[in-house]
Amino acid sequence: MSSLVRIVAPAEEPITLDEARLHLRLDADFTDDDPLVGTLIQAAREYVESDTHRALLPQTWRLTRDAFPCENALSLEASDVASVTSFSYVDATGAPTPFAAYILDADATPARVVRNFGTTWPNARVQRNAVVVEFERQMAADPSGIPAKIKAAMKLLVGHWYENREAVLVDSRAAGITVPLAVDALLAEYRRPAAGIA
Repeated sequence: MSSLVRIVAPAEEPITLDEARLHLRLDADFTDDDPLVGTLIQAAREYVESDTHRALLPQTWRLTRDAFPCENALSLEASDVASVTSFSYVDATGAPTPFAAYILDADATPARVVRNFGTTWPNARVQRNAVVVEFERQMAADPSGIPAKIKAAMKLLVGHWYENREAVLVDSRAAGITVPLAVDALLAEYRRPAAGIA
């Protein structure tokens, strides 16, 4: 069994509140909806990341496994991996023990850690979450590195959700509650295949 969770979210969003406000054509003196718009920006980023299986801006993830794999590579079940910050396992005595005899293969999809040539995985204690890998993910180091198509898709999502605030509409606009087709087209080239639970 394995589990992949984000433990540190990005410190900023790919688009700013001002950029979203401009897209929504909100009057400069109308700020009542700024908290809502900020929430929609975050939701749009999370939607894009989930849809494309990518991590847009720097964030920290943790993969836990019950055991080392049989093969010489351990999949991180994620893409856009920039670095591994810690890799440990629970040894036979129950003590958390660092493991360093590996290299990161960030070019693989999904990324993986490969044990060094001529080495074997250590003997981990038989228990849940015996192997723990923490790593940094990012498509870009800051918003300036995020492709324009992804930013445009996020703005479309923010605009769509701002105009359609209910889960169900009861009039002729009901067809408009689905995600716009343009978003799907803008994100198409950035999608990575799903890997495990990533």
